Amino acid sequence: MAIFKIIQEASLQQSDLWQGTVEYKGETLQYRYYDGFDGQEVYILTDQGWELGTELGNVIYAACQEWGGVEDFGPIGQICEIDDDIVESYK
Repeated sequence: MAIFKIIQEASLQQSDLWQGTVEYKGETLQYRYYDGFDGQEVYILTDQGWELGTELGNVIYAACQEWGGVEDFGPIGQICEIDDDIVESYK
């Protein structure tokens, strides 16, 4: 089971780009979720900058596919859980 907690609700940064903050495996991490006409991508802010293809990125992507979008994750403090098999199916 992948579990993350909402630290800062996602907000719209540009027309198709959302940004929020979650706690995942004891770390507070920022993410960006792009939901445009040409696809969807999740970027995680690391020491190297905004990165695609991270473990948390896969979790957030799967949650968006299952629940509708980052705006559906819930309010600050919400604990979100998604089954590992679901995350694997969206990789």
